[in-house]
Amino acid sequence: MSAYPWYELVEATAGLEQGDFLFDYPIPLVPLEVVGTRSGGRDAREIKFDVYTYHLIIMTQSCDLQKMSEDTDVLLCPRVAYPDAVVKNAKLRGPNGWSSLRKGHSVGLHLLNKCEIEEHSLTYQIIDLQKVFTSPIRVVRAHANSQGKRVRLCPPYREHLAQAFARQFMRVGLPADLPDTLPRM
Repeated sequence: MSAYPWYELVEATAGLEQGDFLFDYPIPLVPLEVVGTRSGGRDAREIKFDVYTYHLIIMTQSCDLQKMSEDTDVLLCPRVAYPDAVVKNAKLRGPNGWSSLRKGHSVGLHLLNKCEIEEHSLTYQIIDLQKVFTSPIRVVRAHANSQGKRVRLCPPYREHLAQAFARQFMRVGLPADLPDTLPRM
């Protein structure tokens, strides 16, 4: 076994941590006809939502998860098996696509190693850092508890993922840069 394993298996009731994998998590899609309107006198129960399920990874920092109130939202990103992702995105195919993912050059995507934990094995996973969901911690916790033992990304790999997530939002292009040399004052 490697000195730095990528994953560990935790009990269903273990506290949530950044890097926890969630399977088939329900995410509602707000219908377009609701956008830009108030309730319009309609009872909120009349509005129908489509609910999609995603395989997700918890992105909220572990230290923040420990002190959250029950109604605070957790950040979640979808994860897709590498073979499924390459079917949908031709840029990820072949040696160049793999190399780009592996080196972190695919904007908004992060590649994770395969998981070889017995009865919980997974192929390489691609995290979509551009699609971010939130859900109340009480709902995330209930879902995690219901799925039994769960896979957790270990350090330093989860910190590497967090860094990739931060880079996704900190990219800034300025319209006019500062001068290369100090101008005369």
